[in-house]
Amino acid sequence: MRHIPSYTLAILAAVIYVGVQRCYPRTVRAERMIVFPLLLVLFGANSLHTLFPYSAPEYTAAAVLAGATGTLLGWMHAAHWEVQFDTATRRVRVPGDPSLLGILLVTSSSHFVIHYAIESHQPWATSGVFELLSFGAWGLLAGMPLGRSANVVFRVFRMESERRSTPTLG
Repeated sequence: MRHIPSYTLAILAAVIYVGVQRCYPRTVRAERMIVFPLLLVLFGANSLHTLFPYSAPEYTAAAVLAGATGTLLGWMHAAHWEVQFDTATRRVRVPGDPSLLGILLVTSSSHFVIHYAIESHQPWATSGVFELLSFGAWGLLAGMPLGRSANVVFRVFRMESERRSTPTLG
């Protein structure tokens, strides 16, 4: 790896743009909130298994455990949010939160370090500890946005079911 590919800088710029936008309150459809975290999980899992094609099953288990931990942390973080629901249009207004910018920057940085270490044939990049940490970091960082979004989506679904089950006078 003699140079950093130019698309890496374009991806970093896009990540920063998306992260800064999430620092401000926004109104979105409830289903749309879960799309980006699911893509993060799917593309991250694919990337890890491409970088480490012969990884031990224990590392995948560690990634799943770290992902569950990250999801729980994200769920707890979003539980404190005051969100506003418009059940007629299925839109939800979520507060701005700079933590997603931090998660995206740490994810991009760790992904860059992992790729650099493997491409430059660093001796520590072939160790089991490096693989375990890579899988664990991915699980934790991918799980947090998933937990936050899942919390909001489930709150919207709960609100809709309460609205349907409430008898109307009329």
